[in-house]
Amino acid sequence: MAYQKQIKEEIAADPGYLSDALTKINYIRDLGKQGRPKNAQEAEARINDYFDFCRKVEMMPSIEGLSLALDISRKTFWAWCNGSRGAEFEEVATRAKQVLNTFIETSMYKGKINPAAAIFSLKNVAGWTDTQKIETSIRAEETLRAALLPIWDENSANFNNLPIAQELNNLRSDIPTFESEVKNE
Repeated sequence: MAYQKQIKEEIAADPGYLSDALTKINYIRDLGKQGRPKNAQEAEARINDYFDFCRKVEMMPSIEGLSLALDISRKTFWAWCNGSRGAEFEEVATRAKQVLNTFIETSMYKGKINPAAAIFSLKNVAGWTDTQKIETSIRAEETLRAALLPIWDENSANFNNLPIAQELNNLRSDIPTFESEVKNE
């Protein structure tokens, strides 16, 4: 209930908004009443009509509005962008999507639309993602290269003769083994 009250208050603060918005949306719906475009050129002309209308009446363009003007669903628009109607439709739809994405980006950077809303939209429409880059570094003096690691030699039952291997062999001789324990008993 509180939400409905807030909406009513917002509409009351801008009395002409609702009728103005619906008038604009009805015009876009009327563009769609021409039916689905039969070819890519017809689709491009309708897309241009949609963008021209948005510019003239200062209405923010959207995928939903564009789909309404083309008499298609949002899902169908994405299918066109992915080539479902052939390369020509894919190119026309992709360019329209790029115009919308550019508009959202530019509007956000210029402070014309809420950044959170723009980012949300661009994540859903333009494939933006949140990424974190974690960089780690290891100081060179703390690293061992494989060539410096000792290798166990089965024949001599010792590590190879690198300096670190000599130290390991010396340590090994100080550690009693099971065999030496048995011999001492």
